[in-house]
Amino acid sequence: MTRRSAAVKRSFIITSPGKLDAIFGAYGFKPGETLSHHINLAVLEEECCRAAFLRGAFLAGGSVSDPRKSYHLELATPHGGVSRETLALLRELDFEPKAISRAGNHVAYFKQSGAIEDFLTLIGAAVSAMELMGAKIEKDMRNSVNRLVNCDTANVSKTVDAAQGQLDAIALLDLGALPEKLRETALLRKSRPELSLAELAALHRPAITKSGLNHRLRRLRELAAGPHI
Repeated sequence: MTRRSAAVKRSFIITSPGKLDAIFGAYGFKPGETLSHHINLAVLEEECCRAAFLRGAFLAGGSVSDPRKSYHLELATPHGGVSRETLALLRELDFEPKAISRAGNHVAYFKQSGAIEDFLTLIGAAVSAMELMGAKIEKDMRNSVNRLVNCDTANVSKTVDAAQGQLDAIALLDLGALPEKLRETALLRKSRPELSLAELAALHRPAITKSGLNHRLRRLRELAAGPHI
């Protein structure tokens, strides 16, 4: 018999004594024996059995977040002993889960995408693991592009600020009184304020190095800071 709860979770109810004995027997309990809320490790010696147990634990009390928003997978149970033993089992399988208590439940959880991928693969949800991996790659690419755009924007801002300082200095000078090389640099910067130093250096005739252009621009600012020519 099945029923659906208010939280839209399906519950399976078994009342047949024979079927209950068969289920309990599969987990090492004898008919009539008092059940305890602990994991019977005697039936979890093989890795496939451990994977099956963890699959059941996830279906019964697990959840995983949308990887496009965050990385979070958890296993929740109201039984502290079961949670501690589940943590130990996970660590034996080389996982490193964290643990918290929340709203009366004991929660084992992962926040590393790699650990979540490995766990989903272990319990047979390889397709979900691949979807998570794809979402991670997409998110990493988007973050990388954003970093590059931010870096380019910062570089453009620096170029604009530096060019404006140079233009302000040139505006204070009598260009006709400048030495020929400084006058050439001042006129080029004044006519092409949007260019980078490398681009501006290439326009000189003959072309000069970026270091040489820096020297000339620094000299123009020094002249502008002193008595005006």
